[in-house]
Amino acid sequence: MRFHKHVTEQKKDYLKVALAKYEKEIAMTIDERKDLHKWVASGKDPYSNGHGYSFESGYPMDFIEAEHFNTELCEQYENMTE
Repeated sequence: MRFHKHVTEQKKDYLKVALAKYEKEIAMTIDERKDLHKWVASGKDPYSNGHGYSFESGYPMDFIEAEHFNTELCEQYENMTE
């Protein structure tokens, strides 16, 4: 994986381990995996999300959970009538 230039070596080491663990735990499509790799390459943790989504408990959703939730929200919005 090619990380962005601003990502420190220490953070790269952490992210490589976190990504490998995450990919073993979470089922995902090929496209989701590509998006996840872009997310991590930019220096972000796979256990976080860019939408700021959290569960009702306040615990933040991981990357794939948030992507699924966002897709559901978009589909619900598209199906709304005026």
